[in-house]
This record gives sequence, C-alpha cells and structure tokens, in this order.
Amino acid sequence: MEKTDRLLIGVDGGGSGCRVALADARLRILAQEEGGPANASEDPGRAVDNIRAALAGAVQRAGIAPDTLGQAHAHMGLAGVKTPEDAAQIAACFDFARCIVTEDRPTVLAGALAGGDGVVLAIGTGSFVARACGGATRYIGGWGFAVGDQASGAWLGRAALEQTLLAQDGLRAHTDLSRALLARFEGDPVAIVHMSLASPPADFAALAPDIIAAAGSGDALGRALMTQGADYLCRAMDALGRGAGEAVCPFGGVAKHYAPFLPAPVRDALVAPKGSALDGALHLAAQEAGDDA
Repeated sequence: MEKTDRLLIGVDGGGSGCRVALADARLRILAQEEGGPANASEDPGRAVDNIRAALAGAVQRAGIAPDTLGQAHAHMGLAGVKTPEDAAQIAACFDFARCIVTEDRPTVLAGALAGGDGVVLAIGTGSFVARACGGATRYIGGWGFAVGDQASGAWLGRAALEQTLLAQDGLRAHTDLSRALLARFEGDPVAIVHMSLASPPADFAALAPDIIAAAGSGDALGRALMTQGADYLCRAMDALGRGAGEAVCPFGGVAKHYAPFLPAPVRDALVAPKGSALDGALHLAAQEAGDDA
C-alpha cells in the first residue's frame, strides 16, 4: 500500500467506553464508531472485544474491505495501560501493519495541542497535567483515584465529603454545600462512609457539578476546594517548566471550571483544545506511519 493510500486507525478507550476512527493518510475521517468499556487493566479481554466490535462497525460504515485492516497503522490510547507488557498484550490481539498501544495521556496531549507545544490540564473524573515542548513531553499525575488525581472531579467529591464529615463532627463550620451534601445522604454520616467504601471514582465525580456551582455562588467550602485544586495545577505547571505566556489548554469536563481560580497570567494564556483524544490517536498513528516510510 502506498503511503498516500494508508489507512489510519485511532482508538480512545476508557472505563466508560471506547471510540474508534478510520482515516486516510491525510487524516480525513472515513468513519467513526463507539463501543463499550476499554480499560486495559480492569478487563483486557473485554477491552479487546469492545474495540473489535467498534472497529467492525467503523469498517462497515466506511464501506471498506475488512482485509484492508492488515495494512493499517493504528494507535490506541487506553486507560489502564501502565507497563510495556500491558501495551504488548493488547497490541498482539490485532493484526495490523503496525499497532502502537499506549496509555491515554499521549493521545489527550496530541489531540488537545494538535502536535504543537503547550500545557494541557486534563481534568475530568481523573486528572493529569502534561507539557509538550520542542518534541519532548512530560507528565505529572495520572496515578489514579486512590493515591492521586488531585483537582479531578472524583477528588473534589471525596474532599467535599471529608469536609462535610469534619463539619458534622464540629471541627469546621457547615456551609450550604456541606449541608446539601449531607442531605443527599438523608442526614446520615454513616451513609457517606458506606458510599465511600463501595463506590468507584465516577460516583465521587458526580458530586463535582454541585461543588463547582457552590464555588461560583460564593460558598466557602466550594471556593476552598476549587482554590486548592487550582493551586495544585499551578504547582504542576511550575514543575513542568512552563514558561511565561506559554499556552495552557483545559481539557475535560472539570478543567475549564478552574479558570476563575487560576492567576491572571495563566488565565490570559488559556486556549481551547484543538481536538479530542481520538484526534490525538489518529495524529500519532499518522506520525508513526510516516516513521515507516
């Protein structure tokens, strides 16, 4: 297959679902399809099955012959890929000309910046901060809810519940937010404990919209949590060596809400994402295909 005829495959996979896109060598989208969860550490077999099903749907939509996939170049950015062995296990399940599997951070960075330089604040249910500069990339965070994900939606939810229990114990003053959170559990602090022991990060993140709204209306607890999260993001950017005026791209459902809590010079440098993680996967697939030219 000539370079100009190459088929590119991009995959963005996580705990809530996966997305697959087919594109030509000029990154023109031929078809897209969504599928089930594709977290490489939670259930690798299910991740592969769901990617295959979504890929089959995209191939059908594009109207291309399935045997064309044997000459395709693919990049898959999947949550839960932590080691080269994880990546190799997934890649070995697909018979493409080339299949690169990575964690999802590189695809987010490539999609948000479209291959350019800058900092990405990837803040959704989880979180990480990344910087691309002169072809080099560095990451901070992404260690997961149990030991990291600072400033994330899940982190906000957990921290708000912690402060609600401290208020219930008389160690801090209640606010409208803490009272509202306690009311969600019918005023029973033990119910909060039970929830904390059994719930995934997404359940904590479901509280983030209320916390963000409370902060916007001046609630002391909401503002304190958003300020704490913004401080973490600033320290992460400093640690990555971000220069004055360097672009900062909020990415994910929570990231943009930190803007009012960031210093003015950082707010002035905020830029919208240029693309999605799926766009980033395709960009990396194209780059890797070019390496084989």
